[in-house]
Amino acid sequence: MAGSAWAALAGPVERSIIDAEARWVVHLDLEAAMRSEPGKVLLELARDGRVPARDRFVREMGFDPFAEGRGLTVYGRSFDEDGGVAILTASAEADRARASMHAAGLGEHATQAVGSVEVHSWSHDDERLYAAVVPGGRPDERRVLFTGSMDAMRRALRVITTDLPALDAQFPIPEGPGTILAVAADGFGSESDPAPAPGSENATAGAASPSGGPSALVLRGVRTMQARLSEETGEAGREIRGELLFRAVSPERAVQMRRMLDGTIAALEMTGEDSPDMAALAAAAASVQVASSGTSVTVRASHDASQAAALVRLMMLMQGPREPAREAGKEPGNAPTP
Repeated sequence: MAGSAWAALAGPVERSIIDAEARWVVHLDLEAAMRSEPGKVLLELARDGRVPARDRFVREMGFDPFAEGRGLTVYGRSFDEDGGVAILTASAEADRARASMHAAGLGEHATQAVGSVEVHSWSHDDERLYAAVVPGGRPDERRVLFTGSMDAMRRALRVITTDLPALDAQFPIPEGPGTILAVAADGFGSESDPAPAPGSENATAGAASPSGGPSALVLRGVRTMQARLSEETGEAGREIRGELLFRAVSPERAVQMRRMLDGTIAALEMTGEDSPDMAALAAAAASVQVASSGTSVTVRASHDASQAAALVRLMMLMQGPREPAREAGKEPGNAPTP
């Protein structure tokens, strides 16, 4: 993978749990996220039942990821939609998930032993999901694995038990003070990708890649990508800072990408003119700067942390009313709260 805009490797990322063949990695430092200004708003909304994904997780897994989670690492050996592995590192409270998955009424729930590990599976939205709980790196720590296939689960477990090699330091992942989110990916696609067949799903989406990768036009022709989101102290106080680095297959493609990004940002800035409620989004877009040099495209942004928190509140409230209470004993409020 091409060199990074950041000199150091990512401290929060545990390479020992990531497959050596990973082509993309996303790591969310949950503890840092919950300490941030936007994270505090998310916690407040969660207590009010306005974060449905968290509420569903609590009902099915039996513990609160916001309160007990320490880090979430997601990786994939390809860019197929169902090829990823998610690993939630949490406190020992995650042991509750074993019993909770049995009792949560998951569709077509079943279990299967993989060595000494009990793997749970169930159906959701016409897909089969798999989960398992294994020890973490410390006595008070657990890892909860989620995959979309049994083969992926078996391989992920082999990586964690060191039966298969883990990711080495040659795969650079950004880090720095206050890092909340770190992303690295290698080989999205290229301009030599075969053209999609007329009328195919990829043709409709506007792009294709041999691996069935992302179809967003802005990612076509991207070789590598790295991103970092952090909360840091600036001259005016706490700031949310983001940096995104693309490396394209050619300087021409880099210029095209920069133009597409400039157009998207300009459109977001205009939303504030049409709707006062969207002023926070427009202000965030106004802080974004895009530059290109050779095959590189860099996107940088810095925003007041309290204003970023207001944007999080706006986006969450736009999702609709709070989730109604569930049956007794399974309501989100009955689980440990942050």
